[in-house]
Amino acid sequence: MVNTPPPFEVTAEQIGQVFGVTYDDGVRDGVPSGIPNLYAGATSLHGIRIVTPDADDDGRPERQRRGAAGATFMDGQFGTENGGGPGTVWKIDGITGQVSKFADIDTNSGPG
Repeated sequence: MVNTPPPFEVTAEQIGQVFGVTYDDGVRDGVPSGIPNLYAGATSLHGIRIVTPDADDDGRPERQRRGAAGATFMDGQFGTENGGGPGTVWKIDGITGQVSKFADIDTNSGPG
């Protein structure tokens, strides 16, 4: 029997609902490693999920369709578990699998 390792996983709670991905050249300390890092950007393409604290004692936050006092992004929307938000780009180390915040891209208020 062949022993296969479990698949590598990064959850939405860690980095959000992913839309954009790209790889780098895998150069580490000026030396090509042959193993690139992955960069992933969270998106609201699949819809903005906002919630308020549990109001009906079912142990889950209440989904809101419109903004409300005390509303926050649902866990897993933008990777808030690791300090992410709209515009966060995550780096996934190609060797260790460690997830870290690479950049926060400010929101755009309009053209120009």
